[in-house]
Amino acid sequence: MKDENIKQIKSEIEKFVIDKEDDLIDVVNKIALSDADKIILTFTEPTDILISPINLKVLLDTADENNKAIIAQIVQNPVGVRNAKEAGMTVTEATGTILEEYWNEAEKGLRRRTKGKQDMLQKSNVKYVPREDELERTEIEMEVEDDELVVAEEPAKEKSEFQKKIEEALERSRLNIERKEAKVVEEGGLQLALDQDIIDNNKEAFKKSKNEKRPSLIGKDIAFLKSLPDEVDSTLDKQEEESDFGQPVPVRVANVPTTMSPLQKIVKNIGAKISSAPAKKWAIRIIAPLVAVLVVALWLVYELAPLAKVTVYITSKEVAVEKVFNGDLKANEFNYENGIVPVKKEEGTKSVSGSVTASGKAFRGNKAEGVITIKAWPDIITKLPVTIPAGTVVTSKENLTYEIVSTVTVGATGGDIWEENVAVRATQVGEEYNIAAGNFFTIAGYNSVTELNADNPSAFAGGSKEQYTVLSQADVDKLVKEIKTGAIDEVKNDLRSRTDNGWEIIESTLKADVEGNTKSDIPVGAEADIANVTIEVKGSAMYFKKGELETKMDEVLTKSAQDQDLFETEDKNVKLVLDNSIEREITVEEAKGDKIKIKVVAKGEVKPEISKNEIIKELAGRDWEDGVKRAQKMKYTDKKTETSFVPAYFPEWLRYFPDRQGRIIVTIKEISN
Repeated sequence: MKDENIKQIKSEIEKFVIDKEDDLIDVVNKIALSDADKIILTFTEPTDILISPINLKVLLDTADENNKAIIAQIVQNPVGVRNAKEAGMTVTEATGTILEEYWNEAEKGLRRRTKGKQDMLQKSNVKYVPREDELERTEIEMEVEDDELVVAEEPAKEKSEFQKKIEEALERSRLNIERKEAKVVEEGGLQLALDQDIIDNNKEAFKKSKNEKRPSLIGKDIAFLKSLPDEVDSTLDKQEEESDFGQPVPVRVANVPTTMSPLQKIVKNIGAKISSAPAKKWAIRIIAPLVAVLVVALWLVYELAPLAKVTVYITSKEVAVEKVFNGDLKANEFNYENGIVPVKKEEGTKSVSGSVTASGKAFRGNKAEGVITIKAWPDIITKLPVTIPAGTVVTSKENLTYEIVSTVTVGATGGDIWEENVAVRATQVGEEYNIAAGNFFTIAGYNSVTELNADNPSAFAGGSKEQYTVLSQADVDKLVKEIKTGAIDEVKNDLRSRTDNGWEIIESTLKADVEGNTKSDIPVGAEADIANVTIEVKGSAMYFKKGELETKMDEVLTKSAQDQDLFETEDKNVKLVLDNSIEREITVEEAKGDKIKIKVVAKGEVKPEISKNEIIKELAGRDWEDGVKRAQKMKYTDKKTETSFVPAYFPEWLRYFPDRQGRIIVTIKEISN
């Protein structure tokens, strides 16, 4: 069987994606020049072609004239879908493969429309023969002279749609030539503008009637058949006979050349060469796309199908720590490695005043005066003369004290063993110092029996006194005792309240007391009824940053767990997280001056903190063997990390960890000890 017959029978599908730059005539040319029996016009973006059903009707008529089933694939354009349906075109809004039912509908519409046109031509009872006459005629005559067919005179019939389009194209060409708006070519005595394309109508114009069925080749690859089925072969022979004798041949318009762009001509010439090539070229045309589709399909399966699953097992383990930290006044933050906790010292002062009623008693008046005679006795005589300084106290037998007014020397003359008329004055005021004559006196610093003593030859006189109230030291001390207790409490409470930002006071270092001398507006001993007394209380305390220590307890325990290597994992950068139930005890072991020691005792359960995203990031894009090795290093229990690959039919050497999102599934399972 000839290659041309195979080409005529074989059904092919060609898809044209129409963008907004394509105009109507471009699409018409694509349909007319296509060798496929089935055409898909895909509209993925707005275009002027879809704004009118007329444009789509022209495309449908072009497909009908070339005996091609056509489907419009219109995406997200309801107006375009409506216009295509009004034009009678089969429409789908799906973006995938065209279903067979749509092709059945398109082919059924094609047969219906072409059958209608055939019936109209047959009813007109006109037979056409190729002639070199003028295109338009007013009368048609048919005469048979020798072997030539002549058209008999018939009333003028209405022109077909195809004839109208031809005439419209010629008219536009004529106008463009007159306006000099296009390049002009001349062929066969007829001038045409290059931009007015006329569809090549040398293809079959009439189809078989509805009752005549062509044998189906669906599901058969005719490129690999050694011969066509007998029913196909006989049908082709029958069609060739009927084309020569039984059916009217397509109308040819004289002197109307088919204009094509240079690119279209090249494509048409290549198509003609391919159509006349040996059968093996047909095989290449079929096998090559199949191989390409197979390669693409395999590539898509390799890229899209793989799914890697990783299951990591973790468990909780108990960790405990007991550590003593040193307080440091210069530290700003907790330091586990160096064992340092920040401490600080705070001071507080408070001034307090109070009033006190003076209760001291004092006397004022005159001191009694008189003279005495000092006498020397055997033990002192050998030491005469003896000088007694002024102010030396002499005491009467009534224990009244007097002082010698001026310095006196006993035995100054060498022979006297006593000294008369030595003036004395009472040490206190009062009438009781006015004593009678003949009183015995002792002299301070001397034995009154063996050394010196004295008596008064005459009575003392001049002594008097008056009592009054003064501020006593007892009054001041009593007031200070009353007001300092409250002041000390206030200072201590103020210091205790300075525990913001996590600071904790060390109670044993809290101290407060009166600072400096007591201040009074009246001196002690001065005459007064009421006196105002002021004291200043000063306190101090040490603090440590307990809040930070508590918040860093996780760090203390996790660091201890890392130091102990509880999980014995190869992942040295593993992060550990503690359960909420942490038992902790923080006590101050020592506080002497600025030397502070703080003891921490804590215990809890710790487990690895596993980030699924980090695992995916670590494994994504790696080959299977390397990724599995890395996953096995993520071992935190006696149970190893599990890895699996889907689909399982992939050979080991083709497996890998996908880097597309969602294609690596990580599961974290916690198991009990």
